Amino acid sequence: MMATTEQPLDRLPDELLLSIASHLPPAEAIAFSLTNERHNRIVGETLRWRKLCLSRWRYGLAPRYRPNLAENFPLEVPWRQLVETRQATDQKAEALFDDLLRTQQGRIRRMEEVAALGYDVKDLLLRWQDKTPDDADDVLARRFYASAILDLIHRTIAIDIWTRLAKDDMKIELVDALGAYDLFVLNGKWGDLEDIHEELGKIADDVPGHYGRKGWDACDKKQRALKIAEFLRERNLLGNPDGTAYHDLRNNFLSMALFAPPHTSLPLQSVALYCAVAQRHDINAQPSNYPGHVYAVVDGPWSSRNDEGQLGSELADDNPPLSSGSAHTTGQRMYLDPFNSAHEVAAIHLARSLQDRRLPAGQVATMMGPTSVAEAARRAGRNILRSAQSAFHEDGGPLAYETATYVGLWNAVLLGDGQVRTRENTLEQSRLYAAPLLERLLRHFPQEIGLAEKLYASLFPHDEEEGSSNQEPHPMDPSEEIAAFRTADDQPRTPKTRPTNDAEGLEVKYRVGQYFEHRRYQYEGIVTGWDEICKMPEAWIQQMRVDDLEDGRGQPFYHIIDTHRTARYVAQENILPLTREPTGDLITKIAGRYFKRWDSEACVFVSNLKEEYPED
Repeated sequence: MMATTEQPLDRLPDELLLSIASHLPPAEAIAFSLTNERHNRIVGETLRWRKLCLSRWRYGLAPRYRPNLAENFPLEVPWRQLVETRQATDQKAEALFDDLLRTQQGRIRRMEEVAALGYDVKDLLLRWQDKTPDDADDVLARRFYASAILDLIHRTIAIDIWTRLAKDDMKIELVDALGAYDLFVLNGKWGDLEDIHEELGKIADDVPGHYGRKGWDACDKKQRALKIAEFLRERNLLGNPDGTAYHDLRNNFLSMALFAPPHTSLPLQSVALYCAVAQRHDINAQPSNYPGHVYAVVDGPWSSRNDEGQLGSELADDNPPLSSGSAHTTGQRMYLDPFNSAHEVAAIHLARSLQDRRLPAGQVATMMGPTSVAEAARRAGRNILRSAQSAFHEDGGPLAYETATYVGLWNAVLLGDGQVRTRENTLEQSRLYAAPLLERLLRHFPQEIGLAEKLYASLFPHDEEEGSSNQEPHPMDPSEEIAAFRTADDQPRTPKTRPTNDAEGLEVKYRVGQYFEHRRYQYEGIVTGWDEICKMPEAWIQQMRVDDLEDGRGQPFYHIIDTHRTARYVAQENILPLTREPTGDLITKIAGRYFKRWDSEACVFVSNLKEEYPED
């Protein structure tokens, strides 16, 4: 039975009572709400709305509201209002999403409008991507477009990080600069930056307990730096035991090292993880600028000097600078190689290796010092592009060749390769990557055209001043191509009817959605469109030796998408229809861009291109 006797607290206004209750742990807050009817009205209702909010949405809430980040959630948050706002946002996203599935016209624009809602719709998109029932009428399309919009949301964040980094934003952390690659490639399932920071925080909190609080407190800063490396290696979070898999794409991503066994990584990612944990214990650890391998540069001062870990007096620069352009420090410096071991690396050995290359003393000092966050991000981008080459023949997966190459190109455009120093040279270098980046974007990720628009507006600025209309455009400026793409997206599709039986030429045998194997090259694909005869330019016809085919250029040709996400143009005589379920899930993920679902009875994909091919 609730108490009825008035207490001093009952004389306080509702706002103060709620503020008091907000400082209680959840169990005590609930007990407080049961003491009388007024408390239940003020606190109990708030607790119910909070529970509803946190059970329905995980993303888009401030981190301090999230159940896995705090034990005590603030009651003063307007939880009911937050629930109502999020419900309205979900409804808006659902309407836009249904429209983009229904019609091809304005599909990219609607995807952008959903993505503009950001993390407020991430939970909804994840439900569509991961939990749409297999028997839903539009299962493939719903999953595909939800995933594509999630990519757009995450990549927008990643590009913003690299753009700020290119402008020398000193607030960008190393984990965010490298974690942006995870956002770009891994669809946010493991690679969300909040998840990475949260996991690193948990790991850092576990270190003192692993060694015992008294033992940890007795360690000086240098001993702690070494113990952190030891702890991370014992947890198998650093390094790459399987040397044959050193260049695997997965080793380039922080979230794979943190969340996905066997937790392998490249030296840069191992050092980045080490530094992130060390910095949470007030240890100044940064990745090195050393060529060929990445070490952790850990700065003191220590409680005692370890001569083996110091540069010898024979070096011209005994104390390398802390960072580019900074003054020399008076403390000591230690080097670690957490990728390979938990032991200190003798600085004199590293320095002599550089001196053996006949490098000037000043350059040796720079290479022995820590690198910048921007240069670490460039280095990661170069590594990904190299790893992507070895992934060319991989059968899809989240780290497919095209996606990895795409992210590497974005980084190269935004940050360059670090070999040029003037703004003019950096701009020209970025422009060199413009064409291959746009080509991949339009072929595989057309929903990201807005990101390209912003990028190319900065690479190829248009002078709007009077009298500038006759100015010659830059030869690599893709503005007209982007504008044409935008126009095409907003235009209604022109219906393409199938030819009648008495029409001249060969019959168009296959329809949009036909699953087939190429007669000559044995790859699998899906028909996404057709022409009554070959419509490619003469140069292409000659290069592909189309006239050598049995039915030549006069036979129907089909636009298709293959299992490597590659769009191709295939002659009818090379189409061998398949009457079995598609193998592997990659082709069904690709199919969602064009089709609603797989029809197991007819052994075809059900078209979502009816405006363009109404009879297929």
